[in-house]
Amino acid sequence: MKQFKALLIKEWHTHKFNFLIPSFVLGAFLVLATLISIYGRIRYGGSVLTFGTEGEFNAVMVLRNLHYVLAAIVGWFGIATSLQLTDNLLNSDYQKKCEIMHHSQPVSLVKMLAAKFVFSVPMVLVQYLILTVISSLILSAVSAYFGFNSWGIGLKAALSPFFLIFIATMVLSSLVSLFASVFRKQSTLKLLLTLILIEALRLVLMRVWGAPEIFSPLSYYVKTFTMPFEAISFQGAQASLVLENAFNQKNLISLAVSVLMYMAGYFFYKRREL
Repeated sequence: MKQFKALLIKEWHTHKFNFLIPSFVLGAFLVLATLISIYGRIRYGGSVLTFGTEGEFNAVMVLRNLHYVLAAIVGWFGIATSLQLTDNLLNSDYQKKCEIMHHSQPVSLVKMLAAKFVFSVPMVLVQYLILTVISSLILSAVSAYFGFNSWGIGLKAALSPFFLIFIATMVLSSLVSLFASVFRKQSTLKLLLTLILIEALRLVLMRVWGAPEIFSPLSYYVKTFTMPFEAISFQGAQASLVLENAFNQKNLISLAVSVLMYMAGYFFYKRREL
């Protein structure tokens, strides 16, 4: 346990700036929004909100959607951070020419890779949850200033996309991990080129030779990345419907495939030369 904790601390000191990018982005956004609000208050004075007749403005649904969209945006930055960390954690030692030194430590490779996984996926998700709760509370405070109580529905809506963010992070990070385990340099670029090449071959087979509809990995991963936002169409991002969509058969199969990709990445990482 002490070894694993030491490995996590090592990864934190090495990659803490990249890890905290979602926090920096949210902090900058809140500061900017505060400055704009202060300027608007000074320049134009108090604002008057008019929503028309009853029935034209559903405050509950609008506030729920606002909380959900803000949480999904934070989740997007969390996914991007996880992908960047996955590549850096696996190959930064090689690029800094200290890979042999780190692998010579009396620590098993499984434990080393497990620490990298925990730092790039679960810990990023924990940071996402913290930022989501903070942003939801701030948005609730703002809405309360205008006379709308959204504390309860806000937190529920903000936390509802968590499992979609988790699935998207696992699926995309496992793919990046596989390519980063195979290629030490420019693995992300090679991943994108591979997906584009497969997509081009798929279009050629379908249009030139009249092949039936062929699975598109590029479209699949793009849809996975945008999956948290697609759930907003579920009657105002209701938590029950979002959870039902998160644990459908397709997503469960995607999670199983992501586990297999992590296992394949371990196989390739273990056998590459130092």
